[in-house]
Amino acid sequence: MSAEDAEVLLRDSMDARRTAMLDHMAGEYTRLEEARRAFLAAGRRSVSASTTTRSSLAASTTGEAYHSPGASGRACAIMTGMDTRFLGIADLVEAPSVAVVVDVMRAFTVAAWAFAQGAEKIVLAESLDEALALKARHPDWVALKDGPPAPGFDTVNSPGLLRCIDLGGRTVVQKTTAGTVGALAVKEAPLVLCASFVVAEATAQLLRTHESDSVTFVVTGEDGQADEDLACAQYIARRATEAGTDAAEFLRRAAESRAAAELAEGVRQGVHPDDVALCLEVDRFPFAMVAALEGSLMVLRPRAMPSLTETSRENQSPPRPTGPTSPDHATVAPTVHTGRGSVRSNFGGRLQINP
Repeated sequence: MSAEDAEVLLRDSMDARRTAMLDHMAGEYTRLEEARRAFLAAGRRSVSASTTTRSSLAASTTGEAYHSPGASGRACAIMTGMDTRFLGIADLVEAPSVAVVVDVMRAFTVAAWAFAQGAEKIVLAESLDEALALKARHPDWVALKDGPPAPGFDTVNSPGLLRCIDLGGRTVVQKTTAGTVGALAVKEAPLVLCASFVVAEATAQLLRTHESDSVTFVVTGEDGQADEDLACAQYIARRATEAGTDAAEFLRRAAESRAAAELAEGVRQGVHPDDVALCLEVDRFPFAMVAALEGSLMVLRPRAMPSLTETSRENQSPPRPTGPTSPDHATVAPTVHTGRGSVRSNFGGRLQINP
């Protein structure tokens, strides 16, 4: 055998061993990843079972709702027999009787801000193509999406950006990676609520008013493993049965989640520096958000909760004047951090800057 043949044979042998080693490493990674997912899924099931047991035990003790004085001094019903489940989108096998779809960072924080900025309704789009088609048929609608700005879309899925846009009377079309997908997955449910920390108490209050025996919380992020969504879902479930629940531990988990880190570190695109802080504000708004089919479209609308609305009014400072000469009214193009620098919003028209 010549030296050249020996060299070729040796190189082929090394390549074969390297390939086998890489295949083995890939197999080990896959096995470990499957084990990790199974462990997290088991943990979610354990939490769900624990919550169900606790709720069932309370129901068997009293057999009915009891009443305690609310913040305004009036009696408010506290549910004691709510059977709760926490599922990822892929785990849904049938339409639940009541679904609470949770996306803290950032779909349903953004949706709440859109309503606070005056939006009349939000159409939850099945796909980017559907969102663009709806925008084309209704040029006055405001289309937004996850990620960096893109042609055809007016803005991005960022509460920090959206709080600077006057949406008075407008319809918003929203397409996100997880939140809108989760809401559409339960569109046949009789009652669908979309939630995040900013509407937590309003959502819990609506659940108490509805007096549902069974509620499914859809944890939309990371295939049902997003801790910020699970923490918020568990907080709302606890708040629906225990009005005095402290939010601190749930907020800590959300603040330490992978989503929060990715937003803060600029890993995700289309991010405003204030996004994480805005997503972690508890009970910022006095309304719940109810989604329902209107024709062929899944439409999200706000539903004010009277006691919270009154409390919000009591806490409001006197209105500040706005107008062409006011410092709160200006033609601006808010900055969006994309992870690769900053760009300006393409949203047309005058933007009302609301404090």
